[in-house]
Amino acid sequence: MRPNNLYRIFFIILENFYKFLYLNKNKKAGIPTVHHTSTIGDYVVMIIDYLDKNLEELLNIMKEKKFSLKTVLMIADQIVIL
Repeated sequence: MRPNNLYRIFFIILENFYKFLYLNKNKKAGIPTVHHTSTIGDYVVMIIDYLDKNLEELLNIMKEKKFSLKTVLMIADQIVIL
């Protein structure tokens, strides 16, 4: 939940972006489903799927604190596809 001011516009854009990706990518893995958005008092609420760890959390788990070339190329490939 975030304060209502500028975040409301941001969440509307984000919700539409996720819905666009979800509908145009045939429900590919890695794109969260937006289940609900609304305002509660001064806050905007968005309920989406939890998609596991983000890249920063994965990097912190790594012993050497860096990704292999293969991992970087796989991430780049997924970004280009989006």
